[in-house]
Amino acid sequence: MRILKLTVLILLVSNGFTSSESAYLLEKGDHEIGLFQPLRWGYSENIEFSTHPILMFTVPNFSVKVRYVNCGITSRHRFVYPTPLMRIFQKKGMFGLITPVADVGEVPHIFVFQNELFKSISLDKTLITLKGGITFAIVSEKLDERLSVDLPIIYPAMGEFFNGYKFNIGADARYNVSDQFSVLLDGDAVIIPTEDIFWESKLLGEYQLNDKCGILLGTKLTYGNYPFGTQTRLLPLIDITYRWTK
Repeated sequence: MRILKLTVLILLVSNGFTSSESAYLLEKGDHEIGLFQPLRWGYSENIEFSTHPILMFTVPNFSVKVRYVNCGITSRHRFVYPTPLMRIFQKKGMFGLITPVADVGEVPHIFVFQNELFKSISLDKTLITLKGGITFAIVSEKLDERLSVDLPIIYPAMGEFFNGYKFNIGADARYNVSDQFSVLLDGDAVIIPTEDIFWESKLLGEYQLNDKCGILLGTKLTYGNYPFGTQTRLLPLIDITYRWTK
């Protein structure tokens, strides 16, 4: 049960472990979804929409990716309203993961806005992507620090809730071994004001079974100085994706 709760919260605060962190968009009319990745929709040649549809009822979320052909970069703008789901987990017992209302009061309204820039460079079989952005949150009232979830991945992903904003920078390298198989290696830094820098890196292998289905398998390494001390964690990643044209 605890694994299930952590999985949901990771989806809530971190945008999963999507393999689409590049300046490229889906083709117009194409759709793609995964068990842990968002639903992506190629709306036009220069615009892509995405959302986590399963979480939409408890965590309203939406993002748009825009390609600027003249300058060769892409921006992504993401909105998340995490309050409803955080309140579900704000209890004692089996389903509780956040300090209960009796101790710190009810989770206030939190509106999160993330803005990022991507620049991709193709070098033979390798696609290099540089990225960076800023995330800020509007909170209806000051958050009690005891509402944080002091766990790898989740803690830095909630950084803007308590500090108002945070920055992220990173780089990806995708090597296309063949038309069906590619390997992705990335490194990211999450910079939270008044706190340490949190580091994340993932290694993913992606295999296309056919023109619609794909399998992702890999690991994610996290490192950071958390409230309880410095920790390093290696987490397994697995997903199945499905793509179609409409």
